[in-house]
Amino acid sequence: MTKEEKNIYIKDYYKNNPEYAEKCKQRAIEWKKNNPDKVKANRDKSNAKRLTKKQLGIPHGNIGRVQTEEEISKRVKSLTGKERSIEQRNRISQSKNKGRFTREKLLNNTFGFKKGNVPLNKGVPMAKNTKNKLSEKLKGRNSWNKGKELHYKVVGCFIKGQFEGEKNINWKGGVTPTNQLIRHSTEYKQWRKSVFERDDYTCQICFKKEEVSGKLNADHIKPFANFPELRFDINNGRTLCIDCHKETDTYLVKNRWNKKIETV
Repeated sequence: MTKEEKNIYIKDYYKNNPEYAEKCKQRAIEWKKNNPDKVKANRDKSNAKRLTKKQLGIPHGNIGRVQTEEEISKRVKSLTGKERSIEQRNRISQSKNKGRFTREKLLNNTFGFKKGNVPLNKGVPMAKNTKNKLSEKLKGRNSWNKGKELHYKVVGCFIKGQFEGEKNINWKGGVTPTNQLIRHSTEYKQWRKSVFERDDYTCQICFKKEEVSGKLNADHIKPFANFPELRFDINNGRTLCIDCHKETDTYLVKNRWNKKIETV
């Protein structure tokens, strides 16, 4: 009986007798636990068999040897007129296209940058040795744009207010309404903040906080347009959520159609 036939016979025997196979596995595990040195020696032997001549340091027989003209001519004759099989051609094409950007790689994005990937060196500070090496290499080098004229004029650093009002390109002679100017002013923002703080960031109709209801609005009890003297009065303000604010009579366009307005 050959080795292959013997292995096939043992595998079939284990399949037909699973209880015996489990007992053998348990015995093997116990033996490995009790004899770790022997297990290590067996592993080293198997690894030594797998090592190539190059890994073991054994020089190849053809290293440094020059081929003669007869040997070259024999090889050329053996290869000329010989047709490769389809399997050989597929192997050669696969080996050539291993590092190339094929259509499948482009569609599946199996290379390059992927969204959400964090680089390995993110947040890692550079070592002092590498910094010194880079600085020494870059010393004496001129920048690529040194002595060249720029295609645009450098005005200088940005100064606050240099593009405001008539200085701006989009200036149209002060078309912005006073209502918009007041609502974007610092005084209005301070009034809005003080109303929220007084009401503890809770809607005064449904009594839900900002975390539950979402975004809050500072509503004028007496309309903003009709009572200009009460625009920044804290007693004229109240905190409302968006849903409750929409149901009020003074919300956006509704105020235009109200005929009866309270006057104090």
